[in-house]
Amino acid sequence: MKSAHTKTRAGLPGKGAVLPWLSLVLALSLLLSACGPTPDTGGPTPLAGATATTATGGTEATATTATGGTQATATTATGGTEATATTATGGATATTATSAATATMGTSAATATTGTGATTGKHYTIGILQTATHPALDFTREGAKQAFIQAGMVEGQTVTFDLRNAELDAPTAAKMADTFIANKVDAIISIGSLASQAALAEEQKQGSTIPLFFTAVADPYVAKLAGKQEGDTITADPKIHPAFETGVQAFPPVEDGLKIIKEVKPDVKTVGLLWNPNEPNSKATTDEARKVADKMGLTIIDRTATKPAETLDAAQALARYNVDVFFVSTTNSVVNGLDSVVRVAQENKIPLFGNDPLSASRGAVAALGLDYTQNGLEAGQQAVQVLTGKATIQSLDIQMTTKQALCINTQAAQLQSVDLPAGLKDRAKGCTYTEIKNPLPAPAAGGAAATATKAP
Repeated sequence: MKSAHTKTRAGLPGKGAVLPWLSLVLALSLLLSACGPTPDTGGPTPLAGATATTATGGTEATATTATGGTQATATTATGGTEATATTATGGATATTATSAATATMGTSAATATTGTGATTGKHYTIGILQTATHPALDFTREGAKQAFIQAGMVEGQTVTFDLRNAELDAPTAAKMADTFIANKVDAIISIGSLASQAALAEEQKQGSTIPLFFTAVADPYVAKLAGKQEGDTITADPKIHPAFETGVQAFPPVEDGLKIIKEVKPDVKTVGLLWNPNEPNSKATTDEARKVADKMGLTIIDRTATKPAETLDAAQALARYNVDVFFVSTTNSVVNGLDSVVRVAQENKIPLFGNDPLSASRGAVAALGLDYTQNGLEAGQQAVQVLTGKATIQSLDIQMTTKQALCINTQAAQLQSVDLPAGLKDRAKGCTYTEIKNPLPAPAAGGAAATATKAP
């Protein structure tokens, strides 16, 4: 709040000035009363529209404003744990942007506390290039944005996000990356393998050194974003990456996902897997599934879907083969067209399992995977470190998100004729859906809730 300063002469006011003087005192008193903390509550006043409902059983995440030295907090509610972003300003009005309130899917987020000097005062423009639209990548995007908010930046004032989505089209991704370079954004955050490959290729082609941070990439080494390759030999070394690029790997827990299948259906023999050979991430997770399935006594029967429109035919082909279950990892084209797989699963009573936790909201019986909000947050934190001079890209090795989330859907289990074990239900208390929401609404700017409902 800006204060108006008026110069006055020393001494008492004259007779004719008494009324204006009293009016000024009264106006200032009213203004201070309106700005100060409420005596009855002693606490901050909630910002309108800054409350998000968590995906983990009803806790609320609230962003508030503080005045007169009171602390303003933005709380990220995840799995019952609170993460707090604090902006304090010794007596002036401190406002926390409503976009800081974020609810994520069943896991905790990092804690960040910042003061008024947390940022350099510079305005940053961040280009965010997303591979496609589906919940995991949407939540990755919001996690990345959250990192800047937690660092004390305010969207629209000290940071601007230029959001672009290639929708699985490589030439479009290249054009979007080219636009970022032409506009001289301060940093690029790429979400997914296709977007990350396009951004890296455009920067290398043009000799650009704009800091690039990838996220939601299952295997950056197979995708040739990091490491080195000599013939057929790939060296997966997190220290080897371009001088202007680093990021956070998001390899899903494929083996643990298959173990969930065995837990729900101990007699399972055949697993119908849908994947896309054109996606490096899909190839990496499919190779992993084949490797671990063999030692688990499972047979993988696969069909490909190179675009969302092909998922229906692929799923129907697997159903005709009489597979025991469907399994979808993090293949973008398949996750994008997941509603078709859900339809076939329900029609043929073949349980669907996934590696993207939010697939449970859309009709998978159970889905164990990474917390993609956390993955985006970690990549965003890398960007903040570099932009604020606290680190260089060369000093930041490729990281890996390991935090997992388990979600189940009781309605999907009923429609696909499978019983969920009590132990599984207990572990998924924080992320249990009781109805199918397909497609799941994308999170709002700054984060939104996954609408999980705790089981009764």
